[in-house]
Amino acid sequence: MDTKYIIVLDAGSSGTRSFLYKIENNKQGSLPKVTTSKSFTFRNQPGISSYYDFNKKKVNLKELFEDNVEDLFKKTLKQLKHDLKEEMNDENVDDYIDSLEIPVYIQATAGMRLLPEKAQDEILGGICDNLFDKNDDWPFKVFENKCLGNQVAIIDGQMEGVYGWLSLNYQLGTLEESNDNDITYGFMDMGGASQQIAFSPSVNANKKQGSVLKLTADNQYNLFVKTWLGFGTNQARKRYLQQLIMLNLENNNDFDDDDFTNRIIYDNCLPVNAEQDFVFNNKKFEIKGLGDFESCEIMIYPLLLKHIPCDDNDDLEGECLFNGVTVPKIDFNKDRFVGISEYYYLTKDLFDMSDKPINFITLEQNIKNFCETDYEDLKSKFPNLPDDLLSGSCFKLNWLTNVLHEGFQFPRLDIDNIDYTNDYIPFMTMGEVDDMELSWTMGKALLYATSLEDNSVGFYPEIGHPILGNLDGNKSGHSKGHPSDHITVLHSFWFLFFTIPFFLFKFFLIVTIIQIIINNLKRKNLLLTNAGTVMKFYNNTKKQKLIFQNSN
Repeated sequence: MDTKYIIVLDAGSSGTRSFLYKIENNKQGSLPKVTTSKSFTFRNQPGISSYYDFNKKKVNLKELFEDNVEDLFKKTLKQLKHDLKEEMNDENVDDYIDSLEIPVYIQATAGMRLLPEKAQDEILGGICDNLFDKNDDWPFKVFENKCLGNQVAIIDGQMEGVYGWLSLNYQLGTLEESNDNDITYGFMDMGGASQQIAFSPSVNANKKQGSVLKLTADNQYNLFVKTWLGFGTNQARKRYLQQLIMLNLENNNDFDDDDFTNRIIYDNCLPVNAEQDFVFNNKKFEIKGLGDFESCEIMIYPLLLKHIPCDDNDDLEGECLFNGVTVPKIDFNKDRFVGISEYYYLTKDLFDMSDKPINFITLEQNIKNFCETDYEDLKSKFPNLPDDLLSGSCFKLNWLTNVLHEGFQFPRLDIDNIDYTNDYIPFMTMGEVDDMELSWTMGKALLYATSLEDNSVGFYPEIGHPILGNLDGNKSGHSKGHPSDHITVLHSFWFLFFTIPFFLFKFFLIVTIIQIIINNLKRKNLLLTNAGTVMKFYNNTKKQKLIFQNSN
């Protein structure tokens, strides 16, 4: 088979990235060779979902396509011509490019899942219409009856996780025939709107604990894949700030009746003296940073929604972790995980801790030092980081560690009684392998490439359940989502009271003391500072930290 190409666009919540992949066949029955390079990776901001105006309920399709999508194709085509001219010595390059039919896959993720269905239809349909109009102008092709819902689609979180797991393990070489021990890496992706986990369980590995991923006749894996919509860093931050505002109500605990004479909110999860603006229900609030690491950890914990019970009818053998999701048991003495996206960017840009096993003791100390440093000093230390990213990193870092330790139960090596062999550390963050960015789009390209040889390859969800996605990722233009994809929406102020019955006596006591402080302060916005002091009193050691999760 001659060399082929595929272009995949990751239409995320914060931006759109394009990747051109080159496909070359290996021997019959083996995985094809799929490669790319940084020169064929481009990004535009914002995400395509940002072109929807919630107030006017309209989409600016012209600007969306020309400034975002079309611009990425033009950059890719320019780079392709440049490289082919060097490779072919300028001989018939234009004719060769004209002969190519490079399939286009624009796969939208969590940002688009959050839009109204009508807006989703308008955006996806508009992109398809524009691509059809361009079919004769460039080598990037959409095909009749395959554009909407296939080549241009919103993929569900499950397929995003599958593609991510494929990309990670393909690039690390664990899918090769030479991998005799069958050990693969678990994939963890933290985005702005959602997060995913995908791994092949090693505990009870002989039992079916997820879905089947078939790549070739000899490459088949059992995968557990789950996504949490609303649990990405940006959406978690939004829920957190809403919770803070509801805790600072002045009049009868009623947001609509509150005049908010003082709209200054003090935030333990914002670096010392940092400031942000936040709009909630058409009211603008000024957020001021206190930089209290321990109190931030405590205040973030309820956002995991660990009080929500898991489905008793779920046949999956595992543990009920957070937001009502059961996950197969993880053997932290054997299983290995790699975090990408926010996991990678934060640990790399701030602490240079990427591409090697994470020492959680060092990471936690680094986060504490970062959050409790005056913001002006942070700006001097990290002059190249935009202000919004730098000021938001204290919360994001705390959210990541909360998800890892309290959500997925990764042990804190210094306090948790885990019998480790050779100080084995099961987690690291990565951004690229051999000059190729770690992106789930590689998994999409690989699954497409294997399908060229074998029509039976694909992803097959649990037995007894309908197939949620084939090799194209979706059966329709939309992902309605699995019930566990969606967070339970609760009034933020009553959320704490709703969760009280699930906590131990100490948490009862903490909440009671907080309420006493609120009454005594009489409209002063020192709540979080004092609440943090009270919480520290019951948090003298890390062994006691968040102990209320072990409720009866």
